[in-house]
Amino acid sequence: MKARSFVLAGVALGAGIVFACTTDTAIGPDVALDSLYIEPDSAAVVLEDTLRLTAIGIDSTGRRFAHAGVTWSTSDPAITLSPTGVVVGMTVGTATVHASAGGKDATAEVTVTPKPIFATSRDSVPFSGIASGPDPAAETVTITNAGGGTLAPAVDSIRFGPGATAWLQAAIATGGPDTLTLTATTAGLTVNTYTATVFLGAPKATGKTIKVTLVKARPFAG
Repeated sequence: MKARSFVLAGVALGAGIVFACTTDTAIGPDVALDSLYIEPDSAAVVLEDTLRLTAIGIDSTGRRFAHAGVTWSTSDPAITLSPTGVVVGMTVGTATVHASAGGKDATAEVTVTPKPIFATSRDSVPFSGIASGPDPAAETVTITNAGGGTLAPAVDSIRFGPGATAWLQAAIATGGPDTLTLTATTAGLTVNTYTATVFLGAPKATGKTIKVTLVKARPFAG
């Protein structure tokens, strides 16, 4: 298939007229190729995620075009590859992808990385407070990625145990490294032990939970 636009220019040479035409865009298997390459020629994809590759042809005039008629192939089990150049990461590893057309062959390297994995500096956080006393100091949890790809953590929800709700706040500050800040508010709580679970989530990652305990005690007798 070709998509063409023509520019006609008439030039008088003696008694005759010469017309010149140019092809702006060429797409398809019948284009005469000078060279062929794949974009991107090196890329990483997270396990079970997808990546689209594009074969770029160059004709003898230097025009570049997305070549729709290439044959895509790979023999590496790390990925699956569709007839249109869509890659799916299947197992962690590296695969070589080939695109062939018009006697030309291009290659690209695709690395399949593990999914992001939550790693936290601790899995449980204790708070303690005294009746009629100030709120306890905020506590922090460092969040890092123990897997591949990019971990973009967020607080999905907080689930409170019996006794009271809304006494715990959670927020994440991102960047170098990500930090979860937990703040407990004891005003209005009776002397008791309270529990909560903070649910963390991130795209492509298995969720993570942080257990939080607040013990509100009576003041020490003087």
